[in-house]
Amino acid sequence: MGFSPALSEADVAAMARGTQYAERHPMFNPGDVIAAPGGRLWVGRPAEEGKPVSYDVFDDGGRRVTTVEFLPGRRVMAVGPQNVYVVAESELGVQHLERHPLPR
Repeated sequence: MGFSPALSEADVAAMARGTQYAERHPMFNPGDVIAAPGGRLWVGRPAEEGKPVSYDVFDDGGRRVTTVEFLPGRRVMAVGPQNVYVVAESELGVQHLERHPLPR
């Protein structure tokens, strides 16, 4: 392991110019991707403090079929054939499991 030299502002600007950013597809957290029955994939968007948590749901062809929102402080734990299981965490760190019907 070695040390990397500190980059100058010009170095950072050059790297930014050479980097491509997606214009259409939002970023996501790889730990927030859940496979669901029927070939669907739930992809969580980055959460913002105090705002609803959003998941995009894609079909087996990679097309987004819907976006699902949950109250702040929640995350999808699993998706079953009829329900989605969500973990809600209190300010004290206590976690509760919630069950919601799948969106139609």
